[in-house]
Amino acid sequence: MTKDKRSNKWAFLIYEESTPSNYQDILEQMHIPYILSPWHNKDIDQSTGLIK
Repeated sequence: MTKDKRSNKWAFLIYEESTPSNYQDILEQMHIPYILSPWHNKDIDQSTGLIK
C-alpha cells in the first residue's frame, strides 16, 4: 500500500517581544494554518518570586 498524500508538520516557538504586532494577520495572509498557545508572559521563578 502506498501513501497517497504526504504532509509536513512544523513547530515554532515565538517570543512576544520579537514578533510584529500583526503576526497573526501575516500568517493568515500567507494561508498558513496554525495553532496558537497562550503567551507565557507571567511565569514566575519559584526561587525568587519574580516574573521570568
